[in-house]
Amino acid sequence: MILLNTSIWKVDADAIGITTNLNINKVGNLVMGAGVALQARNFYPCLSREFGTAIKEDPNTLLHWYEVEDNQRPRFLFSFPTKQNFWDNSTTDLIKRSVAELDAVARPIWENPTKYRFMIFTIPIPGVGNGGLRKRTVMPLLQGLPDNVIVCNINGIDQD
Repeated sequence: MILLNTSIWKVDADAIGITTNLNINKVGNLVMGAGVALQARNFYPCLSREFGTAIKEDPNTLLHWYEVEDNQRPRFLFSFPTKQNFWDNSTTDLIKRSVAELDAVARPIWENPTKYRFMIFTIPIPGVGNGGLRKRTVMPLLQGLPDNVIVCNINGIDQD
């Protein structure tokens, strides 16, 4: 895991993790009303529908993937749930589960990069900001991720 003081939107990554909740609204869309989720929804308006459908079809999987065309190359967005409902605080349990799923995808690519289509993943520090957790609580959960996962801290690496 590499920690950078930048936005996920500024990293030249193949896959961008969007911190989300797991709350589906009445029309079947994932609620994406704040933080990185809102930014992603504004950039890619169909994303809340795509993630909502994926979560309904496979509720036991946390990371759901959506391919977009970005700067003349395919890129992937993936959900990275940190809380059950949008009104809740994030939980370290759900972050640990999301980290485990990301590790299961990213580690084989890191260990054998010539075998795979893409290489670099990026996520914001999950659960801070609208999630209500502290960086010092969350960062240890990310330490075991391989170095093809870039964790972005828009607010400054040394701030908690």
